[in-house]
Amino acid sequence: MLSNSEVKRLTSFKQKKYRDQEKRFLVEGVRLCEELTHSTFEVERLIYSAEAYSAQRSHAVIKKNSDKGIVCTQAEPKQIAKISDTVSPQGIVAIAVQKKESLQSISRGGGKLIVALLDLRDPGNIGAILRTASWFGVDGLLLCGNSIELYNPKVVRASMGAIFHLPVVENVALSAALNDNLFAEYNLFLADTHGSANYHEVSYTGKQMLILGGETASVPDHLKRSVQGRIHIPARGAGDSLNVSVAAGIILAQMVKEQNERT
Repeated sequence: MLSNSEVKRLTSFKQKKYRDQEKRFLVEGVRLCEELTHSTFEVERLIYSAEAYSAQRSHAVIKKNSDKGIVCTQAEPKQIAKISDTVSPQGIVAIAVQKKESLQSISRGGGKLIVALLDLRDPGNIGAILRTASWFGVDGLLLCGNSIELYNPKVVRASMGAIFHLPVVENVALSAALNDNLFAEYNLFLADTHGSANYHEVSYTGKQMLILGGETASVPDHLKRSVQGRIHIPARGAGDSLNVSVAAGIILAQMVKEQNERT
């Protein structure tokens, strides 16, 4: 069983400052722990309840990690509830080591499609975009400006495991990166409700970067001048804008469709 000091340490990872200090984060639930186990992320520890141990999927995750030499510890349900960031814990929680990608590895990695998120503060939207980007085979994602932290528990859960399979760089100063010509080979497209180009009528050739801004934040004028196209999704019904994660899926589907047609 876990000691009180161990519970206190693990509980602290619900707070950003402790995640930053120890470079660790929480992974909760069977599906996310499965995805983590099959990824290249390092697992520090696995915590589980007696009920989770007796469930087939959870037991398989526990065994696989135990076979790798990872410490797997049974805990009381009340201890797991304290560690957990969810209302109804599934009885299995992992502590994973944060992975830090470099901006240069993304820009020089030879990928054809990158997504940059500018000042996105909603963890659900970021998680959903991670999930969509992974589905469409995006080669890297940049969290720019004041975007919320990648390892926020709500981002991790909303990503449905995509966080473990997509290279992500945090705290990117996008304008500086563009000024330094890190992405000189990429054509930049900004999703903009007031953009002049219909997303469906633009030719997406070569390497692409799709820039998505927060729904309530304005994109700086100098960044608007840096892009090859400000694209919008035409509306047929009411409403003044689309949710940013929905817009990401629509545009990425078109970009990937054109890429596939050229290969």
